[in-house]
Amino acid sequence: MNYRRQLIFVMALLAGLIFAGQSWAKSWKPLADLRSGGKAKEVAITQKISFVQILVLEGNVIINTIVVRRGSQKKPHTVARKFGPNEAYTLKLSAPGQVTGLRISDGGKGRYLVQYQ
Repeated sequence: MNYRRQLIFVMALLAGLIFAGQSWAKSWKPLADLRSGGKAKEVAITQKISFVQILVLEGNVIINTIVVRRGSQKKPHTVARKFGPNEAYTLKLSAPGQVTGLRISDGGKGRYLVQYQ
């Protein structure tokens, strides 16, 4: 009888983890759908955010830097990495809060989605 309670507990715990994973994936909010190459991209934001994610939709994209702007303050984050389709880069902001914009320096030939949480 005791093993049944343990089994039910483990199953409930696993179901909770699966549900939490699904809600995490759904919580990304899109900011911009961009094509790589050319000049750096400016993305305006007027939200409080904790994470920024770059998700490659097609082609190969090189993300060089992501500059997070908070009014007149700028904080560059060096990425310097090439990403293929369905690969993502998530930037956790050291101090979540109001962000006024992003400047993304990219390369390659592809398309990517900028999202936030």
